[in-house]
Amino acid sequence: MRKMRTWFMTLGVLGTLLISGCGAASMDFAGAKESYEEAAMDVTSDYAMPEEEAPAAEEAMEEGIDSLEAENTEQKLIITENLDVETEEFDAFWKNVNQKVKDLGGYIEYSEISGQAEYGDRNGHLTIRIPAEQLENLVTAVDEKGTVTYESKTTENVTLQYVDTESHLNALKIEEESLLSLLEKAGKLSDLFEIQARLTEVRYQIESYESQLRVMDNQVAYSTVNLSVREVARVTVVAEKGFWSEAKTAFMDSIYSIKDAARSLALWFIGNLPVLMIYAVIIFVIVVFVRKTNKKRQHKLQKKMQEAMDNVVVKEDKDDSV
Repeated sequence: MRKMRTWFMTLGVLGTLLISGCGAASMDFAGAKESYEEAAMDVTSDYAMPEEEAPAAEEAMEEGIDSLEAENTEQKLIITENLDVETEEFDAFWKNVNQKVKDLGGYIEYSEISGQAEYGDRNGHLTIRIPAEQLENLVTAVDEKGTVTYESKTTENVTLQYVDTESHLNALKIEEESLLSLLEKAGKLSDLFEIQARLTEVRYQIESYESQLRVMDNQVAYSTVNLSVREVARVTVVAEKGFWSEAKTAFMDSIYSIKDAARSLALWFIGNLPVLMIYAVIIFVIVVFVRKTNKKRQHKLQKKMQEAMDNVVVKEDKDDSV
């Protein structure tokens, strides 16, 4: 307790010296800075806590303040929802989801469609930004219009980060006001340049922290939904628990697989019919040519055999006559 009291006394003396240094119009910036440093060294030498304890105490104090502020601040939650959906009516589903997002006050950040409608194999992806309070309404609407096959949800709590960023921003704004006050009272050109350089750095840091806060505010106010849509001829059926329910689902899946295979074969046959007809004509011509060739060969062979037999008969007749 005594150590904490001396630490606050040190901070009070330092603050008093700083204010008095800033209020003296006749004192230039360099002189005020030197006086401030000397006074700080004198005070801290009398009342400073041990070197190994001071950083720990300061860190503990900052953590305690941040925790207290975080408890009193509205929770800052960044929610991301991932959904995979199957649908038999891709165009209608896509149109309904886009309209629903607009009705709920959201917007489409990214949109992509691949595949071909004639083959029924389109895939779509949407990155949706939706007001956090309307997230569940959108998820419910997607589930009603399609079949959700996968769902995941992540929640990131950035309250402490938000409070810490705000604290740094407020401290920098106070420093900016002090620098502006010193800038008006600076008597030397070198002091003016030094204050101006620090003021530029402080303003840059202020803009950076304000940008971080705006980004976090947007991420908290608008949840992100990553929606993947797949066009199918038959949506995935989730079997209920139980032997007969699972058996029925497996049997229906087998029937559907056979029908789908037959349909694919018929589509392939019809689609390749012109090519198959050309192949059929070529094969027919080849078969006819081979048959004619074989017939000619057989005819020549039979003719030669007949001539050979006739020659043998004539020879035998000559021999008999002799």
